[in-house]
Amino acid sequence: MTDLPRHGGGLDAAKRRWPDFRGTWLDLSTGINPWSYPIPDVPPSVWSRLPDDDLIHPLIQAARSYYQAPSPDHLLAGPGTGSFIRALPTLVAAGRAAILAPTYSEHGRAWTEAGHDVALVTDLAAAERADAVIIVN
Repeated sequence: MTDLPRHGGGLDAAKRRWPDFRGTWLDLSTGINPWSYPIPDVPPSVWSRLPDDDLIHPLIQAARSYYQAPSPDHLLAGPGTGSFIRALPTLVAAGRAAILAPTYSEHGRAWTEAGHDVALVTDLAAAERADAVIIVN
């Protein structure tokens, strides 16, 4: 079985690595954060199907308004960041990719698997000779 990229969790490993820590551990992964974003009441039907094409257009329009995008062509809707993280490195020819760290480990894995020579950098000056620079906010 292929090792899947880690995306949060793993408090058990952190506790083994720092056994002397006596404070309260908090996993800030989106799905299990005890202080998550406030969510209004959502009807159960929302969780029982994937969005149809008729819902993508209003979504893009709402995002365009919120982000002040010049046109709908400047936006792309998808099922989550994981699919975009995997797709992005396939849009450019293999070369040198610099990833501003720290960030999600999936970026490095995706760029490496797409044939890029990946370097994790801690400042943009170190990315000067890269063909692609990945900066995550």
